[in-house]
Amino acid sequence: MAEEQGTPAKEIEKLKLKYGFLKFLLGTFAISILSLVINWQIQEKRLQFEIQTKESDYIAQFLERGLYKELEKRRDFAAYFVRLSPSEESRRRWRNYLEFVEGLLKEAREAEKIIAEKDAELKVAAEKVAFAQQQAEEARAEIIRLSTSGSNNENVDNLKSQLAQSSKEAETLRKQLEELQGALSKKRIDLSSIRSKPIDTEANYPISASNVAQRSKNRSDYWDWTIFIKGPDDVLEKIEYVEYTLHPTFPNPVRIINERGYGPYAFPLSTSGWGTFTVKVKVYYKDGTYQQMSHYLKFIDDGAANK
Repeated sequence: MAEEQGTPAKEIEKLKLKYGFLKFLLGTFAISILSLVINWQIQEKRLQFEIQTKESDYIAQFLERGLYKELEKRRDFAAYFVRLSPSEESRRRWRNYLEFVEGLLKEAREAEKIIAEKDAELKVAAEKVAFAQQQAEEARAEIIRLSTSGSNNENVDNLKSQLAQSSKEAETLRKQLEELQGALSKKRIDLSSIRSKPIDTEANYPISASNVAQRSKNRSDYWDWTIFIKGPDDVLEKIEYVEYTLHPTFPNPVRIINERGYGPYAFPLSTSGWGTFTVKVKVYYKDGTYQQMSHYLKFIDDGAANK
């Protein structure tokens, strides 16, 4: 009787052992699968980050070349990034730049139209001056001929009156021609200035870049920092936007700030990181000029701006 009762108990014990072993196998398998999924996601994120970093480097290099082209190419360049930039903020900035370039193109076309009209006026004015001068020379030559041939004074006096009128007309036309030449020259300079914006003209205003920093509340090894522009208020009002180029390890390292902001920090860019580096700064002004500088970040947790 005892043996018969012991047999089911042994079977139950064996089932428990099998069940425990099965749970162990399933748990180990599940953990392995979970680890593989997590590692795959980590690798995928790392690959995406590397791709974004390389893409940002490529864009930064392309910017250096692309923005130094004529207006039509800069317009096409901006339109390309309006369509293909990954973030809405980036697309918004490119749309602003596209509108800026299209405005310059409109000004350039208007200037080119005026130049074409002035060129036509200049040609007509030059022909009128040449004709008036020719008439004056012919009258002068005829006066000399009549004076030496002993002709009557009435003919000579008429020719002298004609000479005076032709000379006066030639002088008036010559002044008009000079005014047209001056206006045309100025318009050509204006066109050259328009088509060079915002490049080829470097300003030298009394401004500089600075930053403030404090230890991050989220990560002990990170710093929260803000870089900004310092300068007289009247100069800061002239700024259109500021381009900051961060370390290439940052996603989208080329950042454009077109808002003045409030308080003592003008055109501020705030972000966080664990190390210091040199930030390249390019300030674009509303008159089309620009100014380049650099600022080496300083992490001093005192809330004061670092020079």
